[in-house]
Amino acid sequence: MSALDIINATLDDDYAPTAEEISLVVGTLSNDEKKWRDRHGMLKHEGYELRPRLRPGWTPSWHESGADPMECEDGEVLPVGRFADQTKPSF
Repeated sequence: MSALDIINATLDDDYAPTAEEISLVVGTLSNDEKKWRDRHGMLKHEGYELRPRLRPGWTPSWHESGADPMECEDGEVLPVGRFADQTKPSF
């Protein structure tokens, strides 16, 4: 079952996703998140850093730790496509 199949299945009132299905959905970048990931190099060049989930090569932290994806910082899906949290480190 794909992440999209799982998301569509959750529209049924009696559907309860498994932990593996939740991990798959949360561990899949949305199209908006992919757009931010693809801008990472340009933003980094300007001195900004996106959160780990939006960086190229990201792998979900819970794959190694075994933690609940919903309790991990990188388990939080970007809520609004036009905005991404970023920091500009001071040197």
